[in-house]
Amino acid sequence: MNKVILIGISGKDPDIHNGDNFKVATFSFATSETFKDKAGERQTLTEWHTIKCFSKLADFAENWVKKGSKLVIEGHIKTDKYEKAGGTKFSTYIKAEKISFNGKSESKPEETTPVVNNENETGNDDGDDLPF
Repeated sequence: MNKVILIGISGKDPDIHNGDNFKVATFSFATSETFKDKAGERQTLTEWHTIKCFSKLADFAENWVKKGSKLVIEGHIKTDKYEKAGGTKFSTYIKAEKISFNGKSESKPEETTPVVNNENETGNDDGDDLPF
């Protein structure tokens, strides 16, 4: 199963691009983990992720996700392969399936947890989504 749930903060406003018959919103997203090291000092590790939203969820991200938004993102890990400068390159990102706000301080619409089925909307249904 390929399922990701991230809780963190958006690093920038989404970049919006129009694909073939669908919209794509891309933004950076930071998650942090706090722990005590061997010396007993508190340490924080921040991991940066690239989030991509398609179609209706891209519309939602364009209108509501801003730099600093506290979000919960559900989706799965995707890796694209492409050719550049004579070699094969790979790009790994989180394909968002659901976005909701985490916290009460956000300025948000009444319904902020859209469940969007991205199958067949992006033209790249790779068949890896199970019906359960």
